[in-house]
Amino acid sequence: MNDSDKKEFSEAMTAAGEIYNKVISNGLLKLYFSSLKPLGIDDVLKGIECHLTDPEQGAFFPKPADIVRNATSGALDVKDKAELGWAQIIGEMSRIGSYGNLDIDDRQAMATVRALGGWKELCTLTYEQLDWKKKEFFNIYETYESTPLDLLPSKLPGLVELQNHKAEEAEKSEGGMKLIAEALKKQINKMEVRDRVAIGQDD
Repeated sequence: MNDSDKKEFSEAMTAAGEIYNKVISNGLLKLYFSSLKPLGIDDVLKGIECHLTDPEQGAFFPKPADIVRNATSGALDVKDKAELGWAQIIGEMSRIGSYGNLDIDDRQAMATVRALGGWKELCTLTYEQLDWKKKEFFNIYETYESTPLDLLPSKLPGLVELQNHKAEEAEKSEGGMKLIAEALKKQINKMEVRDRVAIGQDD
Protein backbone atom coordinates (compact mmCIF):
# COMPACT_ATOMS: atom_id res chain seq x y z
CA MET A 1 0.00 0.00 0.00
CA ASN A 2 1.01 3.62 -0.41
CA ASP A 3 -0.26 6.96 0.89
CA SER A 4 -3.02 7.09 -1.73
CA ASP A 5 -4.56 3.97 -0.12
CA LYS A 6 -4.78 5.46 3.38
CA LYS A 7 -8.35 6.73 3.00
CA GLU A 8 -9.71 3.42 1.72
CA PHE A 9 -7.75 1.54 4.36
CA SER A 10 -9.03 3.82 7.12
CA GLU A 11 -12.64 3.35 5.99
CA ALA A 12 -12.24 -0.45 5.95
CA MET A 13 -10.69 -0.52 9.42
CA THR A 14 -13.33 1.83 10.82
CA ALA A 15 -16.09 -0.37 9.40
CA ALA A 16 -14.46 -3.44 10.96
CA GLY A 17 -14.24 -1.56 14.24
CA GLU A 18 -17.99 -0.88 14.16
CA ILE A 19 -18.68 -4.60 13.75
CA TYR A 20 -16.49 -5.49 16.75
CA ASN A 21 -17.45 -2.42 18.84
CA LYS A 22 -13.81 -1.35 18.83
CA VAL A 23 -12.65 2.27 18.66
CA ILE A 24 -10.10 2.71 15.87
CA SER A 25 -7.65 5.35 17.03
CA ASN A 26 -5.19 7.16 14.79
CA GLY A 27 -2.35 5.33 16.52
CA LEU A 28 -3.92 1.95 15.79
CA LEU A 29 -4.49 2.91 12.15
CA LYS A 30 -0.86 3.95 11.75
CA LEU A 31 0.39 0.74 13.33
CA TYR A 32 -1.80 -1.49 11.15
CA PHE A 33 -1.00 0.50 8.00
CA SER A 34 2.73 0.25 8.69
CA SER A 35 2.50 -3.50 9.39
CA LEU A 36 0.43 -4.21 6.28
CA LYS A 37 2.17 -1.76 3.94
CA PRO A 38 3.97 -4.46 1.91
CA LEU A 39 0.54 -5.76 0.76
CA GLY A 40 -1.60 -4.13 -1.89
CA ILE A 41 -4.81 -2.43 -0.77
CA ASP A 42 -6.92 -5.07 -2.56
CA ASP A 43 -5.13 -7.83 -0.67
CA VAL A 44 -5.67 -6.01 2.63
CA LEU A 45 -9.39 -5.57 1.95
CA LYS A 46 -9.62 -9.25 1.02
CA GLY A 47 -7.85 -10.19 4.24
CA ILE A 48 -10.25 -8.14 6.35
CA GLU A 49 -13.33 -9.52 4.59
CA CYS A 50 -12.14 -13.12 4.89
CA HIS A 51 -11.45 -12.64 8.58
CA LEU A 52 -14.97 -11.34 9.20
CA THR A 53 -16.44 -14.59 7.89
CA ASP A 54 -13.96 -16.92 9.59
CA PRO A 55 -16.06 -19.21 11.87
CA GLU A 56 -13.38 -19.30 14.59
CA GLN A 57 -10.99 -16.35 14.36
CA GLY A 58 -13.73 -14.05 13.07
CA ALA A 59 -15.14 -13.73 16.57
CA PHE A 60 -12.27 -11.38 17.44
CA PHE A 61 -11.01 -8.13 15.94
CA PRO A 62 -8.33 -9.03 13.35
CA LYS A 63 -4.65 -8.69 14.15
CA PRO A 64 -2.30 -7.74 11.29
CA ALA A 65 -1.22 -11.38 11.06
CA ASP A 66 -4.88 -12.46 10.60
CA ILE A 67 -5.26 -10.05 7.70
CA VAL A 68 -2.00 -11.20 6.13
CA ARG A 69 -2.90 -14.88 6.48
CA ASN A 70 -6.31 -14.40 4.88
CA ALA A 71 -4.98 -12.05 2.19
CA THR A 72 -2.25 -14.35 0.99
CA SER A 73 -3.54 -17.86 1.79
CA GLY A 74 0.01 -19.20 1.65
CA ALA A 75 0.91 -17.37 -1.55
CA LEU A 76 3.72 -15.31 0.00
CA ASP A 77 7.31 -16.26 -0.69
CA VAL A 78 10.04 -15.99 1.92
CA LYS A 79 11.07 -12.50 0.83
CA ASP A 80 7.50 -11.20 1.18
CA LYS A 81 7.14 -12.84 4.59
CA ALA A 82 10.40 -11.26 5.72
CA GLU A 83 9.21 -7.87 4.47
CA LEU A 84 5.99 -8.17 6.45
CA GLY A 85 7.84 -9.43 9.52
CA TRP A 86 10.22 -6.48 9.40
CA ALA A 87 7.30 -4.06 9.00
CA GLN A 88 5.65 -5.50 12.12
CA ILE A 89 8.90 -5.19 14.07
CA ILE A 90 9.34 -1.54 13.10
CA GLY A 91 5.71 -0.95 14.09
CA GLU A 92 6.32 -2.53 17.51
CA MET A 93 9.39 -0.36 17.97
CA SER A 94 7.18 2.70 17.62
CA ARG A 95 4.41 1.25 19.78
CA ILE A 96 6.23 -0.28 22.77
CA GLY A 97 9.95 0.37 22.27
CA SER A 98 12.63 -1.57 24.11
CA TYR A 99 10.71 -1.63 27.41
CA GLY A 100 7.92 -3.92 26.21
CA ASN A 101 8.14 -7.53 25.03
CA LEU A 102 8.22 -8.27 21.31
CA ASP A 103 5.21 -10.54 20.88
CA ILE A 104 4.06 -10.97 17.27
CA ASP A 105 2.63 -13.95 15.40
CA ASP A 106 5.66 -14.26 13.09
CA ARG A 107 7.96 -16.52 15.11
CA GLN A 108 10.54 -16.63 12.32
CA ALA A 109 10.83 -12.86 12.59
CA MET A 110 11.32 -13.04 16.36
CA ALA A 111 13.95 -15.77 16.00
CA THR A 112 15.75 -13.55 13.49
CA VAL A 113 15.67 -10.59 15.88
CA ARG A 114 17.14 -12.82 18.58
CA ALA A 115 19.91 -13.89 16.19
CA LEU A 116 20.64 -10.23 15.47
CA GLY A 117 21.35 -9.55 19.14
CA GLY A 118 17.90 -9.37 20.69
CA TRP A 119 14.97 -6.98 20.94
CA LYS A 120 16.59 -4.56 23.39
CA GLU A 121 19.70 -4.18 21.23
CA LEU A 122 17.69 -3.73 18.02
CA CYS A 123 15.70 -0.90 19.59
CA THR A 124 18.89 1.06 20.32
CA LEU A 125 19.86 1.34 16.64
CA THR A 126 19.56 4.54 14.62
CA TYR A 127 17.47 4.72 11.44
CA GLU A 128 20.63 4.44 9.36
CA GLN A 129 21.80 1.39 11.29
CA LEU A 130 18.36 -0.18 10.94
CA ASP A 131 18.62 0.10 7.15
CA TRP A 132 21.75 -2.03 7.26
CA LYS A 133 20.28 -4.37 9.85
CA LYS A 134 17.27 -4.94 7.59
CA LYS A 135 19.54 -6.59 5.01
CA GLU A 136 20.90 -8.93 7.68
CA PHE A 137 17.35 -9.62 8.84
CA PHE A 138 16.29 -10.74 5.36
CA ASN A 139 19.32 -13.02 5.00
CA ILE A 140 18.81 -14.69 8.38
CA TYR A 141 14.99 -14.91 8.14
CA GLU A 142 15.20 -17.45 5.32
CA THR A 143 17.22 -19.85 7.50
CA TYR A 144 14.30 -20.10 9.94
CA GLU A 145 11.65 -20.70 7.27
CA SER A 146 11.70 -24.49 7.65
CA THR A 147 12.31 -24.53 11.42
CA PRO A 148 9.43 -26.10 13.43
CA LEU A 149 7.42 -23.43 15.23
CA ASP A 150 7.83 -25.07 18.64
CA LEU A 151 11.59 -24.46 18.37
CA LEU A 152 11.11 -20.74 17.74
CA PRO A 153 10.57 -18.09 20.45
CA SER A 154 7.00 -17.11 21.30
CA LYS A 155 8.18 -13.68 22.48
CA LEU A 156 11.34 -11.69 23.14
CA PRO A 157 11.75 -9.95 26.49
CA GLY A 158 12.01 -6.18 26.77
CA LEU A 159 13.85 -4.14 29.38
CA VAL A 160 11.10 -4.42 32.00
CA GLU A 161 10.96 -8.21 31.89
CA LEU A 162 14.76 -8.50 31.75
CA GLN A 163 15.11 -6.29 34.83
CA ASN A 164 12.41 -8.24 36.67
CA HIS A 165 14.18 -11.49 35.80
CA LYS A 166 17.50 -10.16 37.12
CA ALA A 167 15.82 -9.05 40.34
CA GLU A 168 14.23 -12.50 40.78
CA GLU A 169 17.56 -14.23 40.14
CA ALA A 170 19.32 -11.95 42.63
CA GLU A 171 16.62 -12.68 45.21
CA LYS A 172 16.97 -16.42 44.63
CA SER A 173 20.75 -16.16 44.90
CA GLU A 174 20.48 -14.15 48.10
CA GLY A 175 17.99 -16.64 49.50
CA GLY A 176 20.31 -19.51 48.61
CA MET A 177 23.22 -17.84 50.37
CA LYS A 178 21.08 -17.37 53.48
CA LEU A 179 20.16 -21.06 53.48
CA ILE A 180 23.83 -22.02 53.17
CA ALA A 181 24.78 -19.66 56.00
CA GLU A 182 22.03 -21.07 58.22
CA ALA A 183 23.11 -24.63 57.44
CA LEU A 184 26.74 -23.78 58.28
CA LYS A 185 25.65 -22.10 61.50
CA LYS A 186 23.68 -25.20 62.54
CA GLN A 187 26.65 -27.40 61.69
CA ILE A 188 28.99 -25.23 63.77
CA ASN A 189 26.53 -25.31 66.68
CA LYS A 190 26.40 -29.10 66.49
CA MET A 191 30.19 -29.28 66.48
CA GLU A 192 30.42 -26.95 69.48
CA VAL A 193 27.87 -29.02 71.40
CA ARG A 194 29.75 -32.21 70.52
CA ASP A 195 33.03 -30.67 71.65
CA ARG A 196 31.51 -29.55 74.96
CA VAL A 197 30.13 -33.03 75.53
CA ALA A 198 33.49 -34.57 74.70
CA ILE A 199 35.29 -32.22 77.13
CA GLY A 200 32.77 -33.06 79.84
CA GLN A 201 33.37 -36.78 79.30
CA ASP A 202 37.15 -36.30 79.55
CA ASP A 203 36.68 -34.58 82.90
